[in-house]
Amino acid sequence: RVRRQLAREAELALPKAERETGQQARTEAAQAHSDAMPSAYLLATPLSVMAQHVHMVTRFWSNNRRPVVDLRTSAFDPDTTDLIVVAQDDPAPGLLAKITGVLVAFDVRVHSVQAFTRADTNGGRIVLDTLCVNYHDKPLPPLKRADLAEAMTQVLSGETSLDALLTRRGRKEAATVAPLRAPVRVLMVDDTVTQDLTLIDIAAPDEASVVYR
Repeated sequence: RVRRQLAREAELALPKAERETGQQARTEAAQAHSDAMPSAYLLATPLSVMAQHVHMVTRFWSNNRRPVVDLRTSAFDPDTTDLIVVAQDDPAPGLLAKITGVLVAFDVRVHSVQAFTRADTNGGRIVLDTLCVNYHDKPLPPLKRADLAEAMTQVLSGETSLDALLTRRGRKEAATVAPLRAPVRVLMVDDTVTQDLTLIDIAAPDEASVVYR
C-alpha cells in the first residue's frame, strides 16, 4: 500500500510539465526506495517526505553521487527549517558528526534528527538524514540556507574539511572546547533491540554543539 501511495506522491511532487515523461522510471524508483528502506522509516516518515527522498536519490545518482542538500521551512513547525541530506555513507564512522558539525559552524541549532540508510546500486549505502533546525529560534533565512547547503556539500564530498570550516568561521572553540552547562548522563545501553544494533539513551544539556559532540 505504501509503495502504491509513494509512487503517486512522487508524481504529484513534480511540476505538472514534468509529469508527462519518465513516469515509469519514477514509479520504479519509488518501488525500489520502499523496498530498500526499513519498516521504521515507512511507518514514521510522511509520504510527502518519502517522495522528496526519491527525487533526491535520483539526483544523487545522476550527479555522480555528489551529496544532495535541501532546506525548506518545516511543514510541521513554521518556526524551524527541515534540512534533508542525501549522501554516500562514509566507510569510516563520523558522517552524522560532519553534518551536525557544519551546523555548529553556522551557529544553527538542532531540534531533532532522523537518520536512515539504504542500499546503493554500487554495493555501498546511501544516507538519508532529516534534521529539524533553526537559527536564533527562527527558520533559516534564504542567504544562510544557500551558504549552509554549499558548505555542507563541500564537507560531505571531501572538497574541504570540517576542521577547516569551523576554523574559518571562528566556531572551533564552540564546537569542541566550551564546557556544557550540566553533566551528560547515559540512561540506558540496550543490546536487545536487534541482533546488530545497540540503543544508547543519553541525556545532555540542549547546547548548540551537543549532537555534534
